[in-house]
Amino acid sequence: MRSPSRRFVLGLLLSVGTAAYATTISVGAGAFSDPPAIAFNSIVNGQAITNQFAAQGVTFNNLWGDQVDLVFFADSGVAVAANMSSHAACCVIPATMNFSTPYELIGFELFSNGYTTVNVVGVDGQTNIFDIYAYVPPIRNSRDQIVVQAKGVFVGFENPTGISSISIGPSALNNAFLVDNIVLQAPVVPEPGTFALVAICLLGLAAGARRVVTPDPNRVVPARR
Repeated sequence: MRSPSRRFVLGLLLSVGTAAYATTISVGAGAFSDPPAIAFNSIVNGQAITNQFAAQGVTFNNLWGDQVDLVFFADSGVAVAANMSSHAACCVIPATMNFSTPYELIGFELFSNGYTTVNVVGVDGQTNIFDIYAYVPPIRNSRDQIVVQAKGVFVGFENPTGISSISIGPSALNNAFLVDNIVLQAPVVPEPGTFALVAICLLGLAAGARRVVTPDPNRVVPARR
């Protein structure tokens, strides 16, 4: 039978190894200081986006190249990843980004006609769902002429264990949306040495708690005077 102290240490070890973290969201560049790792400028109009960026640790499903005149936050190019009604598989299933390299911070520019659902799955398997209003309306002058085009918003996601996948859609109205300028920041580096050190310390605590002093029957204790 395990002693209470041993059970406590074992439970603490298991909790250290299986901690779950919720993904948090930010709107705006915020902590994202790196330039976009993926801007889709090499993608031509109508081209399916799949494994062209596998070298960066990212593959895609249900996204196609598109040419737009929207102003995105850090890119002068017009090529974006789109899930639009002009594509056969649009709006049937969400678009997905799958990450073979876990990143703690992942952000991108998102544009739609209103609220868009985004599901973020951490490496620990925990899923968080966000409804994002991804539309900044155009600015018009007194003659009702557009002087600044409509644009999307930059959304960032953070998970200390790393993010394994992000799915986007459906969105409001016609379920279409655009994605551009994906920032991949702070790759998660496993630290086995740190975990091993914690484990050794806890095991030492358990061993110390189990020490029992056994009297020596041959030891002669002098009587007190």
